[in-house]
Amino acid sequence: GQHSGLYGGAALGAGEALVKAIGALLPDSDGCLPAPLRVGAISASEAERESWSQLRPGEDLLAEAGLRAADAAAAREFHRRTRAEPALTLTGMQFGEVSQFSGSIPFEAEAAVMLRPVAGQSAEAVAREVERLVRAACPPEASLQLTWDLLFDGAAMQADAPELILAADAM
Repeated sequence: GQHSGLYGGAALGAGEALVKAIGALLPDSDGCLPAPLRVGAISASEAERESWSQLRPGEDLLAEAGLRAADAAAAREFHRRTRAEPALTLTGMQFGEVSQFSGSIPFEAEAAVMLRPVAGQSAEAVAREVERLVRAACPPEASLQLTWDLLFDGAAMQADAPELILAADAM
């Protein structure tokens, strides 16, 4: 890449473009993903929400795993967020050189994200929304290529789904 001393502030850096594009997918201040990424999600039933009170507190589960809460309400809302809300995890980003001093403006960047749909959601439909949001947020001067390694609807279902009731009765 070219040197930031000559072009910084005027040239589009791949890292900045990627951060802007990915930023469109991140949770808002209440910890929820943008509405288009929650479309189709089935709300947890009252019985399911009540059953969460019998589970270990989110604060304990996060601490045991060596993790920090994503925000002030995350530990308290742990079971809702992990059982009834889709989740997005930014698992990696790469651009530029961080292990040594470099003044070059990166011209390529990549990121890896994992999106976990929940009951009622189609992974393909959510993937289309991800692409729409990322493309809309990406600076028009940047080029963007999206690929999916795996699209999977998962096995999430409501706790009072007939299949689970039958399975519980059989046990």
